[in-house]
Amino acid sequence: MFESPIIFLQKFSSKFMDVLMNFFSFIGEPYVIIAIMAYVYWNLSKKQGLTMSIIFLVSMYINQILKLLVHTPRPYEAVPQIEGKRIETAGGHAFPSGHSQGASTFYMLLSKFYMLKWLWITSVILVLGVGISRMYLGVHWPIDVLGGWLIGLLFAYLGYEVLYPLIEDDNKAPKALLGIVALLLLSVLVSVIFVSAADALPLFLMLSTTLGTVIGYLLDLRFSKFVEGGKKVGVIILRYLIGMVVVIAIIKGLEGFISNDIADISFRYFLIGLWISFGFPALGKMLKLFN
Repeated sequence: MFESPIIFLQKFSSKFMDVLMNFFSFIGEPYVIIAIMAYVYWNLSKKQGLTMSIIFLVSMYINQILKLLVHTPRPYEAVPQIEGKRIETAGGHAFPSGHSQGASTFYMLLSKFYMLKWLWITSVILVLGVGISRMYLGVHWPIDVLGGWLIGLLFAYLGYEVLYPLIEDDNKAPKALLGIVALLLLSVLVSVIFVSAADALPLFLMLSTTLGTVIGYLLDLRFSKFVEGGKKVGVIILRYLIGMVVVIAIIKGLEGFISNDIADISFRYFLIGLWISFGFPALGKMLKLFN
């Protein structure tokens, strides 16, 4: 599995390096990416925000499928010399790295949309840092990280060149989005025949979040039609904070009220997608937070 680079990186282990690598790993986690996507959707461009959301979710769905197919153990599980750190973020199998793939998909697509030199440099540093951090933490092999980077770049390309032009066209967007949902649903139904409930959970989460996001966007096209941006900086900051407080409440606040089985967790993620794409913009228009 080529553990030498991991052992080499862990020779530099220290409190400072632990903090630094944990930071980079955190930057690649879904909740951070969702927070940035929500900001783009509400404040910059809802069509670009939607494109990033859908392509990220599909990329993560494929990531989980590949993990189930390849079934590679984690480095800290296979090599006694490798210490596993932050292993609570390393559920399931190793290949490909979900953090590396998600970061590559999202940050590269974000940079392509806005074409700012500082953003490109920052994104490259973050994507590289996320991948290296996952090796330092002992949860991924080099091939996991490389595979995640390359697959992520592929999805970033597909997001910009294929999905975004469809979403820009209000006539084509509904069919394209519903087609994606249908394909994911069919794939999940086939997958549950062959995998355990625990292995199927990430697939249901990606599907339910995508479904909530798509339904919300289509409802916005039909009813709300909110206009992103167009407010003073103070209002933009306020509405973002309000929107994200509810996202956090859905994630954490409902834990005590609903069970942790697949259906209830999936419903929670469905609500997150629906809230970001339609619920908050519709409420925000009534509260004069959106135009």
